[in-house]
Amino acid sequence: NPPRYVQTNQEFLVFDQTVSLYSSNGGIFFDNNGKVGAFWFVVDSPQQRGTEPDFRAIPAHIVYDCVKWLEKKVPGKSARDFAKIPVRSLTASLGSVSLGRYRTAIGISDAWVKKFATVDIDQTHQILTIKRVMADSKPAKVLEQGDFVLSIDNNPVVTFEQFENAVHEKDKVTVTVLRNREEKSFEVETEPLMGFSIDRVVFFGGLILHPTFDAVKNLGYIPKEITDGGVYLTGLKAGSPAARGRLNANGWLTKVKNVPTPDLDTFLEEIQKLKNREYVNIELHKLNGASEVLSIQNDFHYFGAAQLVRSKDGHWEYEALM
Repeated sequence: NPPRYVQTNQEFLVFDQTVSLYSSNGGIFFDNNGKVGAFWFVVDSPQQRGTEPDFRAIPAHIVYDCVKWLEKKVPGKSARDFAKIPVRSLTASLGSVSLGRYRTAIGISDAWVKKFATVDIDQTHQILTIKRVMADSKPAKVLEQGDFVLSIDNNPVVTFEQFENAVHEKDKVTVTVLRNREEKSFEVETEPLMGFSIDRVVFFGGLILHPTFDAVKNLGYIPKEITDGGVYLTGLKAGSPAARGRLNANGWLTKVKNVPTPDLDTFLEEIQKLKNREYVNIELHKLNGASEVLSIQNDFHYFGAAQLVRSKDGHWEYEALM
């Protein structure tokens, strides 16, 4: 299975397992006056594949705030229109550590502890730390794994919600972090995130290809030799030359017949030079950083090249290429 979207930087409400109600598909929590306080649903993560669903609750005010913001941006439009609205982000997956336990080891000053106290309404007594940053994003050029976040635009942040709210409408912010026990401030360009991260899919020889999508970039790694998202192999068609060639999905096609293919356009140019039934060596760069070269015998009659392209109005258009 390809990497998929998972919730990050989200504070959930967790209840005793007796309220999990695995037989349900989710629900709501409400008070005696009927006011919804939280939404109850399954939380997805790569670690939970093949295991029992993990039910969590998200505070209702977070959902309300998102809906109000979207309605303000595109009043009276559909969910398809909402997906076109960019949300600015620092693309960092965050964690948190206890100030009480690690304050001395981290090197947090008394002045910062007092600043955190002014915004720590829920008394979390924590500091945010960067676990990883989306690969090939603007913030990745500045922020580093292990940075401790002190403030954004001189405003202290101690919760995931404060962190995201401080940047989602700004093109650029000043981030102050503690790095190697030294306080540093950086001007960071935010990354626009869209509801649709894929607008082009290419098919050839049973390969299903498209530029690298956000769920893969969120893993924090992307090969240096690719451009414009590269040529990401997300799946194979059963019975195809690619399937018979024992290729494994989830990786980047970086070479065809030893010719670099840093993007989809270059890849299409190279396969146009091939002959029908020709054996082709393909270099696959895996998610773990390893590479392998495999051979497939193409079949233009049953598994030629084609592509799907998303039009400006959001519809997919099919085009046969060979």
